[in-house]
Amino acid sequence: MNGPNVHIAWSVPDNGGSTILSYTVLILKNDGTLSQELNYCDGSNFVVMGSTFCEVPMPVLTSAPFSLPQGAMIRVSVYATNAIGSGIGSTLNSFGVLAQLKPWKPVSAPLRNSGTSETALVIDYPMLTGSYTG
Repeated sequence: MNGPNVHIAWSVPDNGGSTILSYTVLILKNDGTLSQELNYCDGSNFVVMGSTFCEVPMPVLTSAPFSLPQGAMIRVSVYATNAIGSGIGSTLNSFGVLAQLKPWKPVSAPLRNSGTSETALVIDYPMLTGSYTG
């Protein structure tokens, strides 16, 4: 991961003697289907093609249409296309970055603890629980 972005990279496959014209980057959605994210990971973009990577903001992957829940592995398959046609897609990765959701706001404001004195301020913060702890 690169800051709030997920770094998706791949190796250049054997092109069979024909120049690669584009890549198709498919990301596994929460419903089990694969989908492209063309705003940030368009494999026909010359910059993405030349660098063989793209960066997708985490909020894109945790919202529709991907809807990945907290802790889900971000799984990707990439295939190349040349004048002969499209190659076989790579197998989905088995390790990598996990989806992270932005933590929810605390259910209540911090409170002044009874341990506060003239020389020390003690504050109690409500704990975030469940799958929304970020």
